[in-house]
Amino acid sequence: MNSPRHCRECGCTDMQACPGGCHWVSDNQCSACAQKQATIDRLKRLAKLIKKEQGIQHSKALDVAAQRHGFTNYVNARRQIERRAQQ
Repeated sequence: MNSPRHCRECGCTDMQACPGGCHWVSDNQCSACAQKQATIDRLKRLAKLIKKEQGIQHSKALDVAAQRHGFTNYVNARRQIERRAQQ
């Protein structure tokens, strides 16, 4: 018998899913963590473009990217994205 899988990000297993449910997208990552990472990566890619276009610091570009997506700033965006993924 195979050993139970567990998510490298949140630690959920075959026997104990994330709150709100999840499924496996790879052998060691659940759908909740994959979705969270994809959204955060999207903000980071946009920030990289904004940094080049406006010639501003990366941290400021992260805030601008988050604001364009309706968040107060990047820290707020990250917290909300992580909270949504856990529900």
